[in-house]
Amino acid sequence: MFNGWVTAHSGKISEGILLVEQGLSDWQRIGIQHFLPRNHCLLAEAYLAGQRYTEALAQVSLALKAAEKTGVQYNDALIYHLRALSLVHIEGMNSNNVEADLKTAIKIAQAQTAKGLELPAAVRLARLWRDQGKQQQARELLASVYDWFTEGFDTQDLKEAKALLVELAS
Repeated sequence: MFNGWVTAHSGKISEGILLVEQGLSDWQRIGIQHFLPRNHCLLAEAYLAGQRYTEALAQVSLALKAAEKTGVQYNDALIYHLRALSLVHIEGMNSNNVEADLKTAIKIAQAQTAKGLELPAAVRLARLWRDQGKQQQARELLASVYDWFTEGFDTQDLKEAKALLVELAS
């Protein structure tokens, strides 16, 4: 499954999706439940890479159901973030559902002290607020997360956050 996820994100989207689908099918056939929420997230991310938004949203829904069934909650921030990313393309960026899911993803990540999950959701919510004319609110949200980091500034997420903070400051 992880090989498929990497393959999809490396540009071989159809091949990657197929690998993740096969891996998920194998996990389900074997009956392993614990990692099911994360596995559905992997497939949702591959579908997003392939611009298959409705299928991504369906996988996110399955991930939520699996999390409820198994009690495995550590993927919840990612699940809500992925749902927001799917809904952006289905309902549009100004959908109340997108904003609500991003806020939920941030809240869960904060409760789990998962800054690596909080940052990308905060970047997307800050962009949404920027586009809605809420520059100050966007900057405050993003700065509060970005300022926590003391290393890793060469990573894509932190580069993206820094660029957006610079834009919001001008």
